[in-house]
Amino acid sequence: MSYGWVKLHRQILRNPIFQNDKLFRVFVYLLLSARHTDGEQLIGDTIVPLKAGQWATGRIAISRDTGLTQQNVRTAINKLEKLNILTIKPTTKFSVFSIVNWEKYQQDNQQVTNSQPTSNQQVTTNNNDKNEENENKPSVSAKPKPSKYKFNDDQMNFAKAVYAKVKEVTPQMKEPNIESWANTARLMVESDKFLLIDVWNVFQWANSDNFWRTNILSVSKLREKYPELKAKSQGATEKPKQKPVERPRAFGE
Repeated sequence: MSYGWVKLHRQILRNPIFQNDKLFRVFVYLLLSARHTDGEQLIGDTIVPLKAGQWATGRIAISRDTGLTQQNVRTAINKLEKLNILTIKPTTKFSVFSIVNWEKYQQDNQQVTNSQPTSNQQVTTNNNDKNEENENKPSVSAKPKPSKYKFNDDQMNFAKAVYAKVKEVTPQMKEPNIESWANTARLMVESDKFLLIDVWNVFQWANSDNFWRTNILSVSKLREKYPELKAKSQGATEKPKQKPVERPRAFGE
């Protein structure tokens, strides 16, 4: 899931989706979940390439995160698709949701044009509108407290995927500071010069090993033991060389 903020035009108050709380909840969930830049998303063992404005998920995950039933989610998604607010590309394991006209909605100083479909006009973002009552007053806006950690969406998704696997081993484990885990993933890429996909493959091996699965329970421990784990995982996959069979010497040789 992306971090930061998105733009939402106040005209959405007059959009039909605002009148339906379930529809509006699913729309805002997908809007906030969508990537703000092109990149990749890790789903299970699959790396999914995504464009800005897209997010890969499924009805079960949306139901879990929004508190709606799967039937409510299915109905809301179908309505949003009919309203041309989003498009859906299903696969056997998940669906890729795309916010229609995402780039137009999210770019700076974007004005709503009459040429857009009515449903899209009402959800188009525009940060130039101001409240007349406060037009001449100093603008005071609360800025979100910046995180002390640095990471991107891919590193955050990696941290969440590691936690999900660790949770299978130790169900009683409390949720960690996931931002700290994502920051460690960034250090493995930027400082250690590791490829995140290589780290993930080694972690999967460790997570399935009877010894290491109970010892690698965080991204920091994964970073500490990564060289050793990589060597052991490579050794485990290499087939042992067969010793040449000695031929009995014939008489007279």
